[in-house]
Amino acid sequence: VVGDISCNQQLQEEEQQIDEYEFDFEDLVLDFGAEHDIFRFIVKLPPPKPLDELVLSAQVPLLSSINQPTLVLDLDETMVHCHADYVNNADHVFQISQCQTELTIYAKKRPFLDSFLAKCSEMFEIIVFTASERYYADRLLTLLDPQGKWFKGRIFRDSCVNVHGIYIKDLRVLRRDLSRVILVDDSPHTYGYQIDNGVPI
Repeated sequence: VVGDISCNQQLQEEEQQIDEYEFDFEDLVLDFGAEHDIFRFIVKLPPPKPLDELVLSAQVPLLSSINQPTLVLDLDETMVHCHADYVNNADHVFQISQCQTELTIYAKKRPFLDSFLAKCSEMFEIIVFTASERYYADRLLTLLDPQGKWFKGRIFRDSCVNVHGIYIKDLRVLRRDLSRVILVDDSPHTYGYQIDNGVPI
């Protein structure tokens, strides 16, 4: 998926940053289509980091301005499907610069996405939390919501927790009451630290 494109150098840097925990992941071959593998991964997650050690670069409103519960939405494969190869009848086509190369991205929205966002924005504060890189996701989110009506916050890969190359979305970066937070995501492993808040799609 486009949001996972990285240069070799970026991959090497991320591998060096992987947390050094005493957990045995070597015998765990992840097949995220298999429910038992997802839960084996979640059970083996290292303890969550203290909040002050998380990368708190999330673009979210101040808590004092929020009265609604928070609906957190994943981006790729939840709201859209994107590809660097030609896609017939794409809803959005845009260019990004990646590794000194210009890529054309073709984006297809999930059917009825606009209606869903319009309705949910009446009931929830909507924040997007994606494991994709900012340079790609920020551009796409602006295309999906050009007037800024729906997405009240944007959180990117740099705010995820990297556990052996898997990006986990620790919802504490929101600084919200988690009893009033829902995360909708196509990858259940991403909400392994707050599994009760996750809704798989």
